[in-house]
Amino acid sequence: MITINDPYSSTPLNIRKREIRLMKLEHSLVSEPLKCSLHSYTIDGKRPEYIALSYCWGPKTKHNDIQLNGVTHAVGRSLWAFLHQIRAQQHHITFWIDALCINQSESKIHERNHQVEMMRDIYSSVRSVWV
Repeated sequence: MITINDPYSSTPLNIRKREIRLMKLEHSLVSEPLKCSLHSYTIDGKRPEYIALSYCWGPKTKHNDIQLNGVTHAVGRSLWAFLHQIRAQQHHITFWIDALCINQSESKIHERNHQVEMMRDIYSSVRSVWV
């Protein structure tokens, strides 16, 4: 079922096919909201090169909003600051960022568990890891 307020509904993961989501930082003006899009790919199949981001999430109470697949989505301030800086440098790169590429809602624990099991493959398939 597709939910309008769910940025993940348009990019479901097929666990049997070992899919992951990758996030692309879209072009936008600094005065506009940060815009990101998610796309699903099989980890073993054809997919764009991507960079994995490893960072400290920070407190859940402090956040900023981005547009994720056209839906307003809260992210921690440290992630927002990173995305804002990358956008300012006009780098529209494909990333794997756990906080965005894995649906973190309580109802999707099975998805989180599946993605955690794939972490070795996710990190061994990257172009680079940014810390």
